[in-house]
Amino acid sequence: MFQFHAHSKELADAVRKISIAIPPASQKGGNDGIKLALYKESKKVPNDMGVLLAYDGKIQAVSTMPIQDVSADEDMMEIHVSGRKMEAAAYAFAALDTILEVTINKDVEIRCGNNKVTLQQCQEIVALKNNLPPSFEITMDTNDFVDFINFASCCHGEEKGSRGFHCVGIRVENGKISAMSSNGTRCAYAEIPNVKIRQVNKAAAKKANGEEKEVVQEEKELPITVVLEGKQIKNAVKNLTKEKVTIGVDSKIFRIKCGTDVILILTQEIAYPMDALLQILEKCQKTGAWKAQLNKVFQALGIYEITMEKPWLKISKSGEGQISFQGKDEQTNAAVVCAQEGEISTVVLNEKELKTSLSIFAKDQDIIVETSSKALPVVIRQNEDDPNRIVVMPITED
Repeated sequence: MFQFHAHSKELADAVRKISIAIPPASQKGGNDGIKLALYKESKKVPNDMGVLLAYDGKIQAVSTMPIQDVSADEDMMEIHVSGRKMEAAAYAFAALDTILEVTINKDVEIRCGNNKVTLQQCQEIVALKNNLPPSFEITMDTNDFVDFINFASCCHGEEKGSRGFHCVGIRVENGKISAMSSNGTRCAYAEIPNVKIRQVNKAAAKKANGEEKEVVQEEKELPITVVLEGKQIKNAVKNLTKEKVTIGVDSKIFRIKCGTDVILILTQEIAYPMDALLQILEKCQKTGAWKAQLNKVFQALGIYEITMEKPWLKISKSGEGQISFQGKDEQTNAAVVCAQEGEISTVVLNEKELKTSLSIFAKDQDIIVETSSKALPVVIRQNEDDPNRIVVMPITED
C-alpha cells in the first residue's frame, strides 16, 4: 500500500505534460495505459515524489509531481492505469483546486471529501529506456527553443507520405541548429546561431578516465540531421515550463529535457528533402523587396477576397509607394502602402498559402516580402537579415 496527499493542480499539470504520449482510448486488444511510480524519501530519492510516464509507440513523455504525507510499506511502488481515465480524473479534480488523498493498492483511489474515483490497474506498458546518452546535447533558453520549433514547423503538411512533408527536418552543425518544414507549396526555415554543442559520449568517456574537461563536438562528425513528425514536435514544446531546456540528438531518438520533465521522440526513417529545400532558399537571391504593416496587408487581402472565386493572387508594383493585389478576374484590386527597394518582380501566388504564411508573424509589426523573379518563390521575414523566413512558391498565371 502507498498513500499520499497531492494538490489537484499538481496532478493535473503532470498529466497534461504526458498527455501528448497517451495512446488513444483503449479499443479491443489495445492499451491506453500509463505508468505511475511513487517514491518515498530515502537515501536514493531526496524527496517524496510521483513520476508519470506515457508512451504511444512514437513519443514518450515523463513528468514528475511533488507529493506529501507519504505512508507506505515500501520506498517505491509502480502501477499501470488507463491514461485517458487518469486524464479525465485529474482535470475534474483540478477544477476543485484542493488537496487530494491518493491510495494505491491493487487499484488507484483518488479521494477529495465525498468525491472519489477508482482507477483499476491495467496491462503493464512497454517504455523506452532512457539510460543511454544521446550523441549531442545543446542547452538553451526554453523560450528560444519553443519559438524556434513553432516557426520551423509551421509549414509541414498533414498527409503522410514518402516525401515526408508531414515532418520537420532538424539539423545540428557547428555553431547552430536549424530546422525546416514544407507542404510542397510553402516552406519555413528557422535557425538558432551560436549554440554550444556537447558531444555527450566523448565527454562521458573523458570523465570516466578522470578528465573533467568538457568536450566540444568535432567538425568532422557534423552535421547530423533528424526527421520528426511535425505534429509531435509541435505538441512536445507546448508544456515546457522551466527557463532552460536541453535537447539531445542522435539518429534514433530526439530528447527534450526541461527540469525533471523528459520527452523522447522516435526519429522518422524517411529521406526528408532538407538539402533540396535549402537549395531553393539559396536560389532566392533578392532583387527587390517591399515592406508594409502586416495588419494593412491583411486588410488588403480581405478586400481582395470579397470577389475571390479561386485563390489566385497577382502581386505587382503600383507606383513608388504601393503594392497591388489583383484577382484573376480583375474584379477587385486592393492596394497596400509600402516602402520599396530594388526591382520588385510581379508574382502570382496561391492566396490561401500566402495568408497562412503571413499569419505566423507578429501582426502588429512590419513584414518584408522579397522577390527574385516571377519564376522563383517570394521570401517573407519580419526583420532585415533575419534568418527565420518563409518562402511561398509561385503558381502559373494561367
